[in-house]
Amino acid sequence: MDEVTQYEFVGAVGAISERFLIPVLEDLLDFFPFVIMGFHADNGSEYVNHRVAALLEKLRAEFTRSRPRHSNDNALAESKNASVVRRNFGRGHIPAKFAPLVHEFASKMLSPHLNFHRPCLFPTPVADADGKVRKVYRDRDVATPLERLKSIDSAERFLKPCGRGGTPVLPDPPDMAQSSPRKCGAAAILTPAQIDQYRAAGYLQVPAVLEAAVLAELRAVTDRIVAGAAGVGEHTETLDLEASHRPDAPRVRRVKQPHRAHPFYHRLAAHPGIMAALTPLIGANIRLRAGGKINLKAAGYGAPVEWHQDWAFYPHTNQDVLAVGILLDDMDADNGPLRVLPGSHTGPVYDHHSQGAFCGAIDVAREGLDVAGAREVHARAGDITIHHARLVHGSALNTSRRPRRVLFFEYAAADAWPLAGVEHLADLKDFNGRIVHGEPTLRPRMEDVPVRMPLPRAPFQGSIYENQRTLTGRYFPR
Repeated sequence: MDEVTQYEFVGAVGAISERFLIPVLEDLLDFFPFVIMGFHADNGSEYVNHRVAALLEKLRAEFTRSRPRHSNDNALAESKNASVVRRNFGRGHIPAKFAPLVHEFASKMLSPHLNFHRPCLFPTPVADADGKVRKVYRDRDVATPLERLKSIDSAERFLKPCGRGGTPVLPDPPDMAQSSPRKCGAAAILTPAQIDQYRAAGYLQVPAVLEAAVLAELRAVTDRIVAGAAGVGEHTETLDLEASHRPDAPRVRRVKQPHRAHPFYHRLAAHPGIMAALTPLIGANIRLRAGGKINLKAAGYGAPVEWHQDWAFYPHTNQDVLAVGILLDDMDADNGPLRVLPGSHTGPVYDHHSQGAFCGAIDVAREGLDVAGAREVHARAGDITIHHARLVHGSALNTSRRPRRVLFFEYAAADAWPLAGVEHLADLKDFNGRIVHGEPTLRPRMEDVPVRMPLPRAPFQGSIYENQRTLTGRYFPR
């Protein structure tokens, strides 16, 4: 809680340990709209370890501890503990297994309500005739934390960089019945209209999910990995190279399995804004698939991706499976945007075979697939796109002078298990270690879903670009 405005964030953890505390603390630091100057912990701060200190160091925030026998240090926090936490959640024990649900409610609904709608009392120092200063609480000083923040002179100077180009923006109170995505990388609570669009059309765009600092780090980490292609003559476990690549003139078309290439990507996969957008679509228990990629679409030569359905590559026991595209660059009509065929996720799973083997692409003429109704998805850097695994989609050659880099993470509900032969499951620890929200399960949920197995395997392995080399009826010019 902020001592000046009483802006507060309520979260929940399943246990007092680094594993549980770090994600919630990251949510907390992302939640506050203003720059944090200091971090004051109570006497439980033995749990605030070097990782917490590193997070605070990134913010240049001073860290202090409470002093024994000085109860006034925590009077405000303790009053909120009584009036907010205990009043809303009671005094009884809540089993640890419910912590993700409690955290989701507290961070998405309760915290915005407290800051935007709940009035607070603010003290005013008053000196008596003897010069003794005491604090009084006046009716005219009652305000919500947001109102208090806005009442500060030039409040914008205290805000985090936000929005396009890093401009500070004061938040607006949301309509709690029709919540819209919050600005500047905070939890993207989908509106009913957005959820309906995903169900009906199979895709969705959510604006401004990544904070400016996170987007900058994403670009920097990606640039360092791509720079590793210099001097490399063949594809590697991480880098998929353009056909025109040379060791002295490197051209990379894809970074494969980014969550294994750098720990930043694995952390990004659990970004609270992304999780908030996915939970209404596939539930509270979410697994990151072992795939994932960054399609680089370099300026002038970024290769096209033929029409396909992700489901053809990795069918599951149920269809709560989707992909999230995180934009590193603006995506428009000129630089090979994502193209989608709305509603195709409710149709058949098309044949993705050519010359007797899987090729990861649809021969639209042979299949009689009409793509005239396809739409281009235009979005800005920091936005995310979401598309259902059965949605038909593709993208053309980038003919512009601008790159179009998109990081694609693939997610599944924890009870959506890959079918045998699709994904190696010998390492259950790794499989469950990719749970990015909620809890794993050993009980797959079965649905009657259309499946066409990706067998025999494509002659050319390594990426979808390699798989699609054997497609005979190409759609996109090269």
